Amino acid sequence: MSGTLCPNRPEGFGPQSNLYAHQLTSCFLDIIFVPGITWLFVLSLLLIIYTTRRRIATKYTSAPQPSRNHRILHIIYYLLIIAAAGMATLEIVRLALASLGIGLLPFTYAGLAVAALLRGTRGVRGRVLWWRWANVFLWVGLMVGNALKLAGEVKEGVDTRKDTKYPMSDQITDVAIMLALYVVLAVLEIVLV
Repeated sequence: MSGTLCPNRPEGFGPQSNLYAHQLTSCFLDIIFVPGITWLFVLSLLLIIYTTRRRIATKYTSAPQPSRNHRILHIIYYLLIIAAAGMATLEIVRLALASLGIGLLPFTYAGLAVAALLRGTRGVRGRVLWWRWANVFLWVGLMVGNALKLAGEVKEGVDTRKDTKYPMSDQITDVAIMLALYVVLAVLEIVLV
């Protein structure tokens, strides 16, 4: 399994690194942890929909017109989601070019798309209760996953993989940018009511 999903990673597959004590492997994070956040997000939404479907009124009442600042924050929110998708694409492409494998990182796109859909439809017009908190869970989970990846990459060393198509210094920069995007998305998710 690890041979096709994340080959050529020196720390091994396991949850714990063969090279560094008390550190999760990048392969484990890319195959289990980060995609797992997306799956938990989707499963929690399905559970919310299933358990609350009879309690929700089918008629949707519209909210008052949002202010100009509110609309600007919404635009920033969607631009950040597009940036997060772009950064995920950059990481996936560069991991593939360096023959390090992409794990199950493409599942991140599903989480980004569903979160954007929920925000854009306001929880499909009120039918999905607690959708904002599900989105917050997604952003915080992706934030934690990328923070763990960043910590491991920094510990591995900025100067490693210099002779590859994806030097560690570049991956550290990419993951740090994704981490920052998820922090801002989590804050915006809470602020945008």
